[in-house]
Amino acid sequence: MCNQTFYEGNLRIRTNLNYSAYPNDLPIGVHWIDCKGEAIKHPAGSRYNLIEAEVVISIFRDVLNKIQNTPLSIGVVTPYSRQAELIVNKIQKFCSSDVLQQHKVEVLTTHKFQGTERDIIIFSLVLASKGDGNSCRWYNIYPQILNVALSRAKYLLYIVGDKEYCLHHTCFKGEECILKRLVKAYNNIKRVEKLEKYTVLGKFDSPTERYLFEKLNEVNFEKWGYKLIPKLVYKRYTLDFALIGKKKINIECDGYQHELIEGLPVLEDVERDDFLNNEGWQVLRFPNHRILSDVEGVIKEILKSL
Repeated sequence: MCNQTFYEGNLRIRTNLNYSAYPNDLPIGVHWIDCKGEAIKHPAGSRYNLIEAEVVISIFRDVLNKIQNTPLSIGVVTPYSRQAELIVNKIQKFCSSDVLQQHKVEVLTTHKFQGTERDIIIFSLVLASKGDGNSCRWYNIYPQILNVALSRAKYLLYIVGDKEYCLHHTCFKGEECILKRLVKAYNNIKRVEKLEKYTVLGKFDSPTERYLFEKLNEVNFEKWGYKLIPKLVYKRYTLDFALIGKKKINIECDGYQHELIEGLPVLEDVERDDFLNNEGWQVLRFPNHRILSDVEGVIKEILKSL
């Protein structure tokens, strides 16, 4: 993520980690926890976000519980000293000094975290669409310090913050905000991860299905309140793609086995579609040749159905 955001992909990734002590129920990589908090500018300076601080504490508790029998370390980082103080005060209320020492817990501002690494990092963004402290000036003046903070995590990085604010906020002079670049890099990584997951598990029935999934992953279905799920098992059927939201939509990629026989659709498809329709599903079928030749038209039709 840092490579894409700050180095235009020019870094060579040489990470070599030992996962023997890493808990199976704890994720790895980078995960953005979307939080619609309120950024407040303190009268004496700095900024804080109470709702975001609570989310950070919730993540911290969960991580601490899962690593209790390991030597793994935790760090909490934020650009703002008021937010750091707020989080420290909350942690001290439930965490003993022995536990803090065991996992080398530190809650520091971004400047102070330079030169330090932790196995797990929780980064508190603070900025949000609401509140009077939503200036991204710090981030754009010190992008390399942000880079340092995010790259301190060895196994796991949680970013907690208002994703929509980062993606749509316009900076001074109309330049692209570094936070927008960060979100775009993160979203791209998640698209690739999802694609790799289903490819490695052999979930796709054909290269065409994999291609459509790759293209569908470029669409922000969450914007319309939908979640894209490939290979959803629904009762007696496995759906190629499911869109779950206000409506339930099944998207099917039809190969030669679904072609018309003497002008009539394949009987199994008719029975399947009737069953799903009765269960409240809308079924959209696209022949493979159309997906390959007009994928943009296919996606437009899917979006229209929402």
